[in-house]
Amino acid sequence: LNLRLNRLTDDGCRLLLEGLQDNVTLKDLNIASNNAGGQTVQTLCSILRNPEHSVESFDGSGNEFTADHFELMRMSLSANKSLNSIDLRNNPGYKEAPRAVEEIEKIVHSNEYQKRKAT
Repeated sequence: LNLRLNRLTDDGCRLLLEGLQDNVTLKDLNIASNNAGGQTVQTLCSILRNPEHSVESFDGSGNEFTADHFELMRMSLSANKSLNSIDLRNNPGYKEAPRAVEEIEKIVHSNEYQKRKAT
């Protein structure tokens, strides 16, 4: 689902993700450059924590995710086994939270490796 540059705002992205919480077939989600922030991250994290969801690719670049948001995503991804591609560049927290970014990238890389190994 590619919603890049749709001017959804944080509230719009949150509402969209709330609507997708019951959709366990969604594989790719792109909400890049939509001015998304804290509300979006909260809802996204509930999706990423849910083992029934199988989102494999997420692009949240160019939004308003802060260091705290990156830390929340890191914690939510700790048990995630499906996400194997993520782009979070061009967010304020990307440079403010290098450890969280590094951990997120390690988790996603590990998921990608496990997926390739299984095929």
